[in-house]
Amino acid sequence: MKLTTAPPVQLSMFVPTSYNVLIYGKNGTGKTIFGAGWPTPILLIDADKGIVSIIASKRIPDSAKNEIHVVSLSDISIDPGVQQPVGFLTACAVLLSVEKEGHYDGIQPKTIVVDSLTTLSAYAMTHVQAITQHTGKPPSLPDFGRQMNELREFIKRGVALDVNFICIAHEQYQKDENSGRIWCLPLVTGKLAPELGLYFDEVYHAEATSIGGVDKYQLITKASGLITAKSRLDLPSPIENDYNKSIAGTIDALKLKAENLRKGGGIGVGVPSIKTN
Repeated sequence: MKLTTAPPVQLSMFVPTSYNVLIYGKNGTGKTIFGAGWPTPILLIDADKGIVSIIASKRIPDSAKNEIHVVSLSDISIDPGVQQPVGFLTACAVLLSVEKEGHYDGIQPKTIVVDSLTTLSAYAMTHVQAITQHTGKPPSLPDFGRQMNELREFIKRGVALDVNFICIAHEQYQKDENSGRIWCLPLVTGKLAPELGLYFDEVYHAEATSIGGVDKYQLITKASGLITAKSRLDLPSPIENDYNKSIAGTIDALKLKAENLRKGGGIGVGVPSIKTN
């Protein structure tokens, strides 16, 4: 078999057509609203049953809400003849359909949001234990290993799609027994948490404060001694928890710069300043 490979692309001309983001934090820090603010149409894989926050949010315009399509996960199949847990399989089916057909049930998404990876990891475990016939029993070490592999493959399939892939997770604190250091990491079962960030372009920690009755939602984009975070877009930290205000301008500037180079217009297009209050 002759392998067909893609030609190299000049670095200055390379602009991603989609982005992969992991956002994690405590409850109530605006994670779900962040995912809902990305380009539409959006396919929202809802494991946490938290879409009421989007419906009630004044930060998401009604026109955008009409372009958000929810796939609710449950281990109980709508087909009474299916007895095995189907929550994780449903999430996988969404990605596979978009990969193979370019759509899921007629929806051609620009963004897929997984809310949340934390709960999806629990669905992955019930899926694994059904296969290993360990349902109702404490997970074995092989169960945890298989669960991690299932989640890795799910994430790798998601980031390989030509759509924005946004994964939401809750947070946990882990202590390194060798160094004694404590880390704030995305919450997933098993030992996948420390490596999750490897698969994403952007990793943000969501934070919320309330001063004088005014709620303030921010994203930490740089790693610290406690927080795990990164930004390949080189965003400042913190930024406002809003795609259009804090991220879209940088992406648009990169596209415009590459387009000018293609047209021979030079490289004098800067990245606009970003609100970081």
